Parts: sequence; C-alpha cells; structure tokens
Amino acid sequence: MAKATQATNVDRSFIAIQQAMSVPLDKNNDYGGFNYRTLDDILLRLKPLLNEYQAYVKLDTVVVFHDNAAYQQATAKYHDDDFEITAVYEVREDEARKKMDAPQISGSAASYAKKGALANLFLIDDGSSDPDSTSGKPVKPTQPKTKQAKNAKPLPKPKPKFKKYTPAEMLKAQVTYGGKKTNIWNVYTSAFKEKDPKAQTWWKKNHNDSTSELGNLIRQYVPFIQEQERKRAQETQKSK
Repeated sequence: MAKATQATNVDRSFIAIQQAMSVPLDKNNDYGGFNYRTLDDILLRLKPLLNEYQAYVKLDTVVVFHDNAAYQQATAKYHDDDFEITAVYEVREDEARKKMDAPQISGSAASYAKKGALANLFLIDDGSSDPDSTSGKPVKPTQPKTKQAKNAKPLPKPKPKFKKYTPAEMLKAQVTYGGKKTNIWNVYTSAFKEKDPKAQTWWKKNHNDSTSELGNLIRQYVPFIQEQERKRAQETQKSK
C-alpha cells in the first residue's frame, strides 16, 4: 500500500479536513458480497470541506510503465495558502478482464488510483474490497511529498455558524443593556425611535460584531421588525 506523510502543525486546515474525511462504505456489491465507496462519494464529502477552509485538491492521472506493464498513476495534490502535500498512487491495468474494452480497463484503474491517492492523502481507510480494484494486481506506491508554502501565515478561522431565529423568538428575545436584561424591542426603540446616543452606540457596536450570537440576533432583528412595522402601517391605512 502507499504511505501517507502526516502533516505538521503548521497547517491547521489540512489537519481539520483530514480528521473530517470519513466516507462510509455504503454501496453494496451483491455479486461480490462486499460494501464499497466510489470516487464520487469521496469527492462529495471533500468538496464542502475544501470550500470551508479555502483550499483545493488537484487530481491528475498519467500512464506509466514498469516491466512493460501499464500502470495508471494518480496524483492528488492538496494546496492552501500555507501548505502543500502530494500523494501519488499507481494501479496496474488488468488485461485479464476480458469483458472490458481498453478504455474501460484504463478508466477502472485510473478511478481506483485516484481513490488510493485521496485515501492516503486524507487517511481514509480503503476497505477490504473494491469494485474498481484490479483483481489483486499489485499497486506501485510512491512516497507523498509535503511542502510548506513560502511566507506561511495562519489561515483565518472559519466563520461561526449562527442560528436562524423564528419570528416568535425575535419578539421574545432578551438582551443585556445597561447591566440589566430587557426585551430587544426596548433597546431598538431607544436607538431608532428616541435617537438615544448610548443606545445607538450599543446597537452599532453589536451589529458589527460578526463573531457573537448577539450580533447575529441584531442583524436579523432589524429587517424583521421593519417588515412588521410596514405591515402594521398598511393595515392601518386600509382600515381608514
């Protein structure tokens, strides 16, 4: 089997992705009696993580020859602003598969090689069986290479995920203002209706805080309450 080189602590994003890359063997081969995963299964799990951590993986395959035998060589290269690591995995094309034509044989070997490279890169167990395998033909692994990008600097932390408030929750929401708990409507009224400078400063400061749950609440509350006021104004106009 190919070997994977463990990342250093300099790249938190790669480590986080590596730890999150769990892809179940949820496909079943009735004929062979085993479970497996496809290349698409791995990529569907990987792509959102790459987007979250602002990284990318490049997959390439080429044909190489060893002792006159053709191998599909897959290269999986991970890259972000601070770190690079490459895993290479080779799979021999199985000429014994009589029911498959040449492109199918090459494609099957290439798919298995890509999965091998990704599995080594992100430490995904490859299972005991696989429909893309080459009937026990040996694979020729090469050592992955790591490279720290120049001028490495810490990546920004992923943006926190905040809840989406329901209308009922916003109407009942309590905040701490002036050292006391109060309904958010009271602070909103002071800031926007009464033009109280203290309330306006408090509101602006928390509205611009993208890391706090209070800021998340305030950013949702303003358009919500403005829409409620617009509806009430329309109803009042209709009733006249």
